[in-house]
Amino acid sequence: MEGALEYDARFVGQFWPAKFVHYLIQSAQNNGVLLRNGVHIKRVERLAIGGPFTAWTESGEKITAKIIVYATNGYTAGILPELKGA
Repeated sequence: MEGALEYDARFVGQFWPAKFVHYLIQSAQNNGVLLRNGVHIKRVERLAIGGPFTAWTESGEKITAKIIVYATNGYTAGILPELKGA
């Protein structure tokens, strides 16, 4: 996490969010994680408990994954209605 955390006795410490996020991205990619940004998913299915997820994009691409992270900010209920009001 080089550069993300810094100690300075005058300020006690500093945190650099951009450097921290960059570190997280690099660490994930170095460990085989495929990160997709700006991809609009139309449908997600999981046919068996514990099985892989299959997601279809607006362009028709099929993506298979063990884990899917819904990184939606404040709009999660639009794609996961079961979380509305949670």
